[in-house]
Amino acid sequence: RITMLKNNKTISFDGTSYVIGEDGTEQIVAYFNAIIRADDTAQINMSISNAELYEANKATIRSDYTAFQTEVYEAQDAK
Repeated sequence: RITMLKNNKTISFDGTSYVIGEDGTEQIVAYFNAIIRADDTAQINMSISNAELYEANKATIRSDYTAFQTEVYEAQDAK
């Protein structure tokens, strides 16, 4: 039996999209995460944490997600 270790370098990104409530507190609406693997493939995800706030702020949250994706793609293309 042969045992070997193979390490892979990845780049990870995390982000949140939130709204400011009437009382001034931040309320998280969505989480974003992404990984760029050593082979330059990327996985990008969005998770909604508050469906009611998402529906009320859908355009803004989607705009935040697009900005997040753009940042990931720029890092991917820079490699």
